[in-house]
Amino acid sequence: MSMLDRAQRVWFRRQADYPVRWWFTDEDFDELRACPPAMNLPRIELVKNGYRLFGLPVSIERFGQPSRLLLRDGTTIPIMQSKEQSA
Repeated sequence: MSMLDRAQRVWFRRQADYPVRWWFTDEDFDELRACPPAMNLPRIELVKNGYRLFGLPVSIERFGQPSRLLLRDGTTIPIMQSKEQSA
């Protein structure tokens, strides 16, 4: 499962919880940008102040934390790697 597929799964499960920002590791962000376009999946957008995915700003994690979605209340939802999801 690609990074974009995993991000989409998290997004659709948690969009009612008021997500505010994506945090991706360098490796995951590179994988996300390399995903080929698909008709049913959005591409990461380059905007004036950075990148957006599903309309939310994207930040690069530089402190060793895993990729995640940040909700308005401060909760973070991890974007699990495919090997973790299959376990």
